[in-house]
Amino acid sequence: MSLKKVVLGSVVAVVAVASLAIAVVLLNLDSLTKAVIEKAGSEATQTQVTLEQVEISLSDAHAELHGLVIGTPEGFELSPHAVEIRRLSLDIDRDTISASVIVIRELLVDGLQVVIEEGNYASGGINSLQALGDNLSRLEENADTAEPPENSGPGNEKQFMVKSFRFINGSVQLYSRRWEPKHLAIVDTTLNDLGTETVGLTSEQLGQVLSTTVMANSGLLFPTAQ
Repeated sequence: MSLKKVVLGSVVAVVAVASLAIAVVLLNLDSLTKAVIEKAGSEATQTQVTLEQVEISLSDAHAELHGLVIGTPEGFELSPHAVEIRRLSLDIDRDTISASVIVIRELLVDGLQVVIEEGNYASGGINSLQALGDNLSRLEENADTAEPPENSGPGNEKQFMVKSFRFINGSVQLYSRRWEPKHLAIVDTTLNDLGTETVGLTSEQLGQVLSTTVMANSGLLFPTAQ
């Protein structure tokens, strides 16, 4: 598989995961703490997840995560971590928090760093992002086998409208025993009016839209200064 395909596939996976994290933040504004995020993230990814700071303002319907770091999966040792998000910021229309469609006035992902380490014998040949994806897939499989809540179902799934999405300062780092670390930048992305206030997007659909757009812009990946 080409280097470009590995990078693009990993960026898609990470943005999709990030969209799910956003949904979790939105649906748990009143109970989110640094410890809760670190514990849930570590269990989901089977790695060490750390967070520098979380800021929640219920009165302003604003949430920010600073310094979210997802550790490297077991079997990898060259890369410092798998994913780092410098800042994730959400401004929400407070009047829609309990509505069927939550309106996000602005969603900012600033400083997403994806770190990909080439696979080795210990990892079964898959790279670090694929290993992280496998961990998340196992979590989803376990969730699928669990008994669904009474109010679950397609008609009850929370939906979102995003008025403004900005993805800035993204980068990819590649690690391998065969070459020196490579650093690539992801072109900044801006999107407006994803979904409507009456027909929104599910977290999965939102992830697909964001992933597709970031992937398209990532066709313009270029080396950064070392």
